[in-house]
Amino acid sequence: MKNLQNNIPFILMLAMTLAAVSSFPSVVHGEELSRWELKTSAVLVDAGKNAALDQPAGGQTQADGDVELGLGIAIEYRLSDRVSLELARVSATAMDLSYRLNGESTAVGEGIRFMPILAGANLHLLQSERVSLYAGPRVAYVNFGGFSTAIDGETTAYEIDNEFGWGAVAGAKYQFGDSAWSLLVEASYLDVDTEITPGNGAETIVDSFNPLMLTIGLSHRF
Repeated sequence: MKNLQNNIPFILMLAMTLAAVSSFPSVVHGEELSRWELKTSAVLVDAGKNAALDQPAGGQTQADGDVELGLGIAIEYRLSDRVSLELARVSATAMDLSYRLNGESTAVGEGIRFMPILAGANLHLLQSERVSLYAGPRVAYVNFGGFSTAIDGETTAYEIDNEFGWGAVAGAKYQFGDSAWSLLVEASYLDVDTEITPGNGAETIVDSFNPLMLTIGLSHRF
């Protein structure tokens, strides 16, 4: 997907992080696991809606809420066997941009960026020797990054206010034998209200953004 190109620095950071934690020794049978856990993952972001911005010369700029691939990294700390705290960062392109006039659509932009920082608690509801099921609330600060469109040779910049939002997550982890590595799968939801301000003097738009995110990755306790 095209936004993987935009995420090359983030991909390199994840690769270096994985290389660093993989140098730590694996857990031997019977040894107490660390309270710290690093998670790296691929994230599918479903914006869940389409948005439309009217253009002064006619037609609309549409933000199409297709499912896009992003990357995520998180750090988790176990307060106890049942409760942990987590801080995470996601980087993705949430919506592709097109200009629609008289029934015809033309791509006019690379897409709206979606870069939330999420903090919250996980309640570990079920734990066995290998499997852990958990859920918890999330508070997010979402950076949208702004975007621009190029229509008939005219470029218009749009500012999107960075805003706080709330959400929830549910997930599962499967530990690989006696190692410190686990496979993780998570589903999460966010509710964010923001304002979009066109640079061409058009009216500011207040809109909601409610993405669903599916996360698949690896975790390492160190």
